[in-house]
Amino acid sequence: MERLLASPAFAPELRVPQDQYEARLAACEACPKFQGGTTCMLCGCLVPVIAYLKSKNCPYPGLDRWAAAAPT
Repeated sequence: MERLLASPAFAPELRVPQDQYEARLAACEACPKFQGGTTCMLCGCLVPVIAYLKSKNCPYPGLDRWAAAAPT
């Protein structure tokens, strides 16, 4: 995972701040579609990786759990 996060696709300017990343992870951990501590069963993504990216949103139907959990 460290090698993936070091790639240009995860450059610092493309990542959310650490507090927002942690809020996204917490929202996923509370979601019934989060499986095995790593995988979103709605989109199949590896949450600990994808949650870093500003360009990604929660795929939960009718509710973006990441937006609802964003720090103010």
